Amino acid sequence: MQEFVKLYPTDQNLQKFLVNKKISIFSSPIWNEILQEGFKAKAWYYCLREGEEIFLALPGVLFDFKVVKLFYANMPYGEFIGDIEYLPSFLDLMENQLRLERVHLLRIAQLGDQDLFILKGYRPRKGYQHLLDLNGMNPEILWKQYKSSIRRNIKRAERLQVSVREIKNKAELVPLYFLYLETMKRNYATPIWTKRIFEAIYDLLVTQGQASIFFAEWMDNIIAGMILIHSEETTYYFLGASQTSTHSLRANDLLFHQAILKSLLREKQKFDFMTCVEWDADLIRFKEKWGAKRYPFTIYEKELDSLRAKIWAYIWKIANSKMGSNMINQILKKLI
Repeated sequence: MQEFVKLYPTDQNLQKFLVNKKISIFSSPIWNEILQEGFKAKAWYYCLREGEEIFLALPGVLFDFKVVKLFYANMPYGEFIGDIEYLPSFLDLMENQLRLERVHLLRIAQLGDQDLFILKGYRPRKGYQHLLDLNGMNPEILWKQYKSSIRRNIKRAERLQVSVREIKNKAELVPLYFLYLETMKRNYATPIWTKRIFEAIYDLLVTQGQASIFFAEWMDNIIAGMILIHSEETTYYFLGASQTSTHSLRANDLLFHQAILKSLLREKQKFDFMTCVEWDADLIRFKEKWGAKRYPFTIYEKELDSLRAKIWAYIWKIANSKMGSNMINQILKKLI
């Protein structure tokens, strides 16, 4: 008899199920652990199984903001693992379970096109994933395919003695997080990732060679930073941050160039610039100027409590305004 269960990353049957599946690092137990540590939230896998056999699973994290409870599957990418034929019954069971747990809003961040969600009454929020194909690439070919403006910016950064290096110790996460807050404030955006996320990535991934943190320095000051996460075939640009006052030095271009070069040295097949919403034209242009191609990315959202969902939408709108982002930045800086 089939049953719908909640399994944690330490479950042995879940681990046996996952070991033979080709999944991204963002669907792995270690990422589930990073989300738990980084957000101090509950994270698990919802699974449809019969006996000890698991047919379909979806990892995610529960955010309990008291006024609103949000289940997000998964951050930054969602991924159904297993036999997709079980998806209709899986979704019905998952929604029923979330309602029992008094969850108000469900979000699934999914790559590619999944029309089944729309048929089930999910509201799609469209965006793009950007991938740079590294197959057949080497440093010389990479440099030649850059636009002249990119080559010019990289040369300018080098001429002005901007340098790139990897993180030396965990304490350097503090200036990186300050740069992240500054970047979010500049973009009137809410800082999604916590300092604890940075620390968990360092502890669980950087120390094991599964992630890299790079800094751009100028006059002995860190002026930009970047977190890369590595899977077997792909390097993911997880996060970037920079100092507003030194943008003219073009440190970001130098950082991205070095990050792509490092990916080539690691023999990766793709460099993933990650996702953005479809209306962010500036960010789309920045990613595509490197030769990255866009692919569908959609956040499918379903309101399990319409009133609470409307409250959350209003809060989120304020948080991403100039006033809201300034206020949140000030609060987070005091907590560091």
